[in-house]
Amino acid sequence: MNKQHYHKGRQLQYETLEDRLALTVVISEFLAENNTGIEDTFGHRHDWIELKNTGASTEDISGWYLTDDALNRTKWQLPSTDETTSLAPGETLLVFASGNNGEVGVVGDEVHTSFQLSQEPGYLGLVQSNGSTIAD
Repeated sequence: MNKQHYHKGRQLQYETLEDRLALTVVISEFLAENNTGIEDTFGHRHDWIELKNTGASTEDISGWYLTDDALNRTKWQLPSTDETTSLAPGETLLVFASGNNGEVGVVGDEVHTSFQLSQEPGYLGLVQSNGSTIAD
């Protein structure tokens, strides 16, 4: 349901969340064009995405997907490792969006996607393992 609100004379619109969107694992932060921030094991500064479990119980995220393409919800699947299979309450998982063929999947103790983030407005989605339920 769309709702309208006015702030400082400007009309703002927003939608209320559907039940399926009130999930506990979310994309809590991301950074495109990482020029001075976090480095991976090899000293590279890739774009990154942080997933966080905001819920009260451990969540199984094995087989979930990250994508930068709204038409391809299963673009990149989280690999199943001890670190990526579940997230405890409050726990985060840092995923490098390296887009580098040499650094995709599990690299050491890090996780790297097959795509990079764009500085331009775009799409970033977290999709459950069924490939159709968008978590965030």
